[in-house]
Amino acid sequence: MSSTVSDIREQEGEEAIIGNLNSDMIGYDEGGYDAVLGACNRAGPIDDAVRQALEDIDSPIHLDEDCLKRSDHQNFWDAGYPAAILTDGTRYDGYPYYHRSGDTVDKLNIPYLHAMIQLTAATTALLASPNET
Repeated sequence: MSSTVSDIREQEGEEAIIGNLNSDMIGYDEGGYDAVLGACNRAGPIDDAVRQALEDIDSPIHLDEDCLKRSDHQNFWDAGYPAAILTDGTRYDGYPYYHRSGDTVDKLNIPYLHAMIQLTAATTALLASPNET
């Protein structure tokens, strides 16, 4: 991870990476629209952008917050960048097929996945253009 960050910064400059919003396990929610943002007070502008995006797009996602550390966003924290994880409401462990061979496409909750992708896209747009209204 650190070599990738270094390569990007060398080619594109210090401002090339503003942080990381890691989407993990965003296709499953059993009967609802619950999600968790794991920021651990280390998300910088990402936390506010997610919350603003929820309002801006009138998302059906109900967002809870937890200090989740065990995913790829941790690498960005280690490199000194703001980062957060957006995941399903089960916080990984409630998904009965987590890291198992039964984790197949038929387990996807398509409306939920669609809402999570919309939230991620809206958040990204806000972060890419923070000064636009």
